[in-house]
Amino acid sequence: MIRRSSPIIAALMVVACAPPTVRDTSQPASPSTPAAPTSRTSPAPTATPRPTPETEAWALIRSTMPPGIPVAQPTWLPPWIDRSRVALTDLRGNAQDPRYTVTYFSSSTGRIEIVMGIGPVDPPGPAESGLGTRVRGVPATLAFPSSLFNGPAIQALRRVRWVEGKFGLRIESETVAGDDLLRVAWSLDTAGQPAPTFPYTRARPGGCSRQDSTPDAVVAKAVALMGGHDREAMLDCFASDWIGSDGPDPLGSWADLPTATVTSSRPPDPIGGRAQILTAWTFAADPGGAWSPKPVRSFLVGMDGDRQRIFAAGSAPLPHLP
Repeated sequence: MIRRSSPIIAALMVVACAPPTVRDTSQPASPSTPAAPTSRTSPAPTATPRPTPETEAWALIRSTMPPGIPVAQPTWLPPWIDRSRVALTDLRGNAQDPRYTVTYFSSSTGRIEIVMGIGPVDPPGPAESGLGTRVRGVPATLAFPSSLFNGPAIQALRRVRWVEGKFGLRIESETVAGDDLLRVAWSLDTAGQPAPTFPYTRARPGGCSRQDSTPDAVVAKAVALMGGHDREAMLDCFASDWIGSDGPDPLGSWADLPTATVTSSRPPDPIGGRAQILTAWTFAADPGGAWSPKPVRSFLVGMDGDRQRIFAAGSAPLPHLP
């Protein structure tokens, strides 16, 4: 994917704002949410002149933002980040143009490492690579300069960007690797995230994944359920994030494929706090359609609530992101 970004300080940043005029057309539009009320008085931009405890900063953001404005607080950050103090700047409780920026620092050097918030995002540029994913249930993109594949240790802007309703959010860093940036994004608090395009209530929790299931066990169970025509059990293999985006029918229909036997499966490969598992299997009969008789899929498995489930599956593993 291509994106142009302006230089920023060595930071990982989450920013919330009105969306830019140029939007990512490689992903489907995110679900719309009701517009925020316009009657609330907008305070002047606010900046804290001294470091603030992280919990106090996010509490202030939540109390300042009008209803309907997304507040994407991290639940996981790299261990070298100092969470006892953050800088909160550009805090605006304007229902039409909300802003907040939270900056995190290194606990050892004091260097800016992470910046998060709501705010404008530059349009795509010709010198960036990109990865499509989902964050808080909506399409998102991780973009970074292609040059990082040749020198991942250099300082260069990595950015995760997504839109919730009409508000654009981003997480940025010039020092944190793409793998860790994805983990920050994938681990954001889900409170207030957009409603799924396809609401779904599980009818067979435990039909595929149990609380003690490992990622590779979930993938093996998904293949074992093929041919059994138990769609609800099959859907228990998949994360709510994926079901809410694509709907239960396409994923549940895996249960109606011919029976299958696993022929090979690589050990889990960690990426972004999740596990990639490359698995091959053979169908007992020709499945027809887009399926080949001997498929190979790379499954991305991670925590979905209290157990491991599948968030994505592709024809090739994701590269480790610089």
